[in-house]
Amino acid sequence: MLVAGLLTTAVVLFAGSGGAQESPATTVGISAQPVSASLVSQADVAMSAIPQATAGQLASAKPQAMPFLSPLGTNLATAKANVAAAAQADEILPAAPSGASQAISGPDTPGGALAGWTSMSNSGTICSYFGTGCQPPDDGVASNFSYVLHVVNTSIAVYSTSGALQAGFPKSLQTFFGVPAPSPAGCDSAHNNHPFLSDPRAAWDPVSGRWYVAMLQVEHAFGLSPGCTFVSRYWVAVSAGAYPTGSWHIYSFNTGNLVGGGNSAADYTQLGFNNQAIFIGGNQFNNAGTAYNGAWTLAIPKGAAEAGAAISSISGFGGYTASDGSATRLLDTVQPVLSYGSGYGGPAGEFLVSSFNENVTESKVVVFDFSNALAQQSHGQTISGVVIPTRAYAQPPNADNYPSCTNCLETIDNRISATPVYMGGKIYASHDTAVNNGTATNANVHWMIIQPVITQTSVSGCTLCSTITTSTRVLDNAYITYSGTTDDWFGVVQPDREGNLFVAYEYGSTSGHVSPSSVYIARRATAAAGSSFGDGGVYLKVGSAATTNSRWGDYEAVGFTGWDTNRIVFVTEWSNGNWSTHIDRVAYTSLAQK
Repeated sequence: MLVAGLLTTAVVLFAGSGGAQESPATTVGISAQPVSASLVSQADVAMSAIPQATAGQLASAKPQAMPFLSPLGTNLATAKANVAAAAQADEILPAAPSGASQAISGPDTPGGALAGWTSMSNSGTICSYFGTGCQPPDDGVASNFSYVLHVVNTSIAVYSTSGALQAGFPKSLQTFFGVPAPSPAGCDSAHNNHPFLSDPRAAWDPVSGRWYVAMLQVEHAFGLSPGCTFVSRYWVAVSAGAYPTGSWHIYSFNTGNLVGGGNSAADYTQLGFNNQAIFIGGNQFNNAGTAYNGAWTLAIPKGAAEAGAAISSISGFGGYTASDGSATRLLDTVQPVLSYGSGYGGPAGEFLVSSFNENVTESKVVVFDFSNALAQQSHGQTISGVVIPTRAYAQPPNADNYPSCTNCLETIDNRISATPVYMGGKIYASHDTAVNNGTATNANVHWMIIQPVITQTSVSGCTLCSTITTSTRVLDNAYITYSGTTDDWFGVVQPDREGNLFVAYEYGSTSGHVSPSSVYIARRATAAAGSSFGDGGVYLKVGSAATTNSRWGDYEAVGFTGWDTNRIVFVTEWSNGNWSTHIDRVAYTSLAQK
């Protein structure tokens, strides 16, 4: 049903009633408004022409923290401290994680990684803005059957799938994107006149065979480079061919004032794709970073970007709202999915997923369908959404940093931090929550599998215009909870082609004497909804010491190598006294593995 026309090029559609459920989905409070961004620059670059990264020149006692912005602002700390709001564990994993070489009793998780290696670590070479590194890394990863591409703040590296670093890497993302120094000249000498870049994401599309990288730039906002001209910009790179070591098409778009005016700027890069478009998203804050304005999503024509064609502007939606049953809430981090579909991409629209990131206990998430992204068939872009019930969740406490301190390592908030995926008719996503395991309240991963249901008859004459319906539901969702004072956070979820479930996350335990580490856990597709994992997972990398950092994450990432090779590639963070990252390729390789 067409409820409101938003300009002549976009409409908001509300889903009609669907099949009966125990707790039905609703469309209450769903809204969004059209937004657009203009092209700032376009160029091509040969990866081979980019020099290897060189170290920053400034000195600092320790790596400085990137700005941290939450829609909750100063209320976040209070919400994190409210242990009474925590969800109650209904199941505790039967064991701590196993070492990769250790036997596991009745395992679901298929042992150690097929290949694993330490990737980029914090240094003035890898993150040069502050001179001697930064925190956190903000991992992005993409992989096919031959290469693994890894991005962090603020570098890019390419490896073979066995872990061999390719010649000339790592490279600076500033140089890769061709980001100029802020203006006027010399306006930010405190940071060697480097532009401020952050929050990289990466993806590989098995259908087109192309690679995508996105990152944000901010100047004269959030307290950064106050003497420089205001900039809020997204940089998007699309490989010109099948090789990440080859040529790339580079675009930048103006993301200033997309939601709200007064030189509002975008934070927290999001990146997804479907058959029609590459989608970028962000959270818009006022210039000072003290007030949240709303989230937005923009569609970049995929065919044009992959051809390096001119793109004068891009459009989409922003200012998303939905009701959690008690109030209509302004949503943040409305994540576009990586739409793998069933081998040939997904449905007509692009799914977007958001939690309710509030200072109260919540028990719902929101799924949007952004369809007709290229405004074809004489119709504009459309957006529709539903609110669906989940298990309860609340703001996660900060994690322990054994043996240095407790509740001191950042877990950010309830947002869906890692990029969700759509595969085999389902959406896979996760976020963090507070969970009481009976003896302690810890930060835990809350993962979910959602079955979206759409109709493509809601707009007459437009088969590319779809509407998500209230038949959409959560098929399965659960917490990953260990005993004792044990945190797991920044989860990332990926199925393989059979629907086997893989989840990786950060892990630390004061009661188990484990410094910040990384773990993955898995479960067969044949497991019934609500079934437990049969073990405590497997370490991908064990932390060697407490970190000196307070920022962590802000998200982890996963790549899917395609339907033929069917491998999962995680990148996670671990502590070597600072931060370091680890890349791991995992899979079920035997029917003997449960």
